[in-house]
Amino acid sequence: MARVTESDCSTATRQYAERLYVAYTTNSGNRNYQGLPCPAWSDLPSDVRSHWCAVALYADSQEKR
Repeated sequence: MARVTESDCSTATRQYAERLYVAYTTNSGNRNYQGLPCPAWSDLPSDVRSHWCAVALYADSQEKR
């Protein structure tokens, strides 16, 4: 898979990425792998949101298999 940027993602994909991020933060007690609080989606740096967009694109492609 090629590197994904936020501009590569449609609005629907960004929304799906945000839902996946919220699922992660909910399941982790709103803590990241270092035990620090997870920021709100809107406070994530663009490059981190793009990583979640890549996850959303991959998850969507697997659902269609």
